Amino acid sequence: MSAIAPPFLISWNVTKRCNLCCGHCYLDACELSGADAVPTDEALSYIGQIGSLSPGCMLVLTGGEPLLREDIFLLAGRASSLGLSPVIGTNGTLLTDETVKKLLGSGVQGAGVS
Repeated sequence: MSAIAPPFLISWNVTKRCNLCCGHCYLDACELSGADAVPTDEALSYIGQIGSLSPGCMLVLTGGEPLLREDIFLLAGRASSLGLSPVIGTNGTLLTDETVKKLLGSGVQGAGVS
């Protein structure tokens, strides 16, 4: 019996909060405020587990709007430091030159804009 291969791509909705309220949103993410379901320390622990389970996989940090998480750069940086390939799934409205520089500095390797 062969072992199950680890995932090569994981997409994680790191927040339900969003600055838009799109009719097609599968999360019905229309809240700007409120706590994220997973606090920073727990999110970092999950990323550590993902890194152990599937080194080198692409980790898509999405939502809602992941750039509404104040710790998104920390989460991406942790993923990158573990050899994962962090990517941001965003609606693009919060992307500025400064934000893009911070994302790149955190090891983000790409962005999907919807």
